[in-house]
Amino acid sequence: MKKIICSHGFGVCADSFGMFPELAEGLPGFDFAMFDYNRVMPGGDVVVMSIIDQAQILQQVIDQSDRGSILLCHSQGCIIAGLVDLSRIDQVILLAPPVHTSMRRLMNRLLPHDIDHNIDHSAHLTRRDGTTMHLTNDYINSVIDHNPMELYENIADTKPTVIVRATMDDLLGPTDFNHIKKAKHIDIVGNHNFNGSARLELIGQLDKVLQPAKLA
Repeated sequence: MKKIICSHGFGVCADSFGMFPELAEGLPGFDFAMFDYNRVMPGGDVVVMSIIDQAQILQQVIDQSDRGSILLCHSQGCIIAGLVDLSRIDQVILLAPPVHTSMRRLMNRLLPHDIDHNIDHSAHLTRRDGTTMHLTNDYINSVIDHNPMELYENIADTKPTVIVRATMDDLLGPTDFNHIKKAKHIDIVGNHNFNGSARLELIGQLDKVLQPAKLA
């Protein structure tokens, strides 16, 4: 059974918003590998690891998986995919990938709402469920220092790549990837997490994209 490795987004866990679990349920015939990049504390607080640390975690998962696995990434998880060795991966799927300007916009939106700063410039953000998200200065700099568009182009140059754009992305705003000519492009009318009917359309589109891998 072909493995699908799931690379989740910013400040969440692999099962957050139900996306990857619902995709796994809607796409039978694949072995979904879900894991967390961030450190979750006993009380539910989340420590967001730097981009480099997250890339090391993903690399370990890839290295421990069979050759020919598929890498399914969402949001910031798409950036992580561009920082690892993909030689063991057969196909890369990028869901609602951020662009450089949108990551800066995200940081600008988050940081003014910090409830606390430490002397090391780390930021502590209160989440909707009352827990705290801890962003270190290393994390903030590691996000801004990378150019996602170059990473996606490099991925598409080396691996069959599908980019799924959320046309009503409420987190990143408008995005455009049409200049990445070697990738297959799919647009879905939906928000950043493909909620509601967009989730069903996403499952349908992925089922079509993954049919050759299922039959291989």
